[in-house]
Amino acid sequence: MEFFSRRGKTLIKSKNPKDYKPNDIVCWILPNGLTHIGIVIDRKSSDGKRNLIVHNIGSG
Repeated sequence: MEFFSRRGKTLIKSKNPKDYKPNDIVCWILPNGLTHIGIVIDRKSSDGKRNLIVHNIGSG
C-alpha cells in the first residue's frame, strides 16, 4: 500500500502466522479484484495458531 511504503513501514508478505502481530494492518485482494483491509487483533483462531483479523464487508 502506497501510504505505508512512502513512510517506510511495510512488512513482507508471509505465510507464517507468527509474522503478523496485533495492530498490524493487512490488505488482500478480493475475488472481484478490490483491495480489502483488516487489522490483526490479539484474539486467536480456534486452533490457537493464528491471530484473528477484524474487517468489514458491507453492501455499500
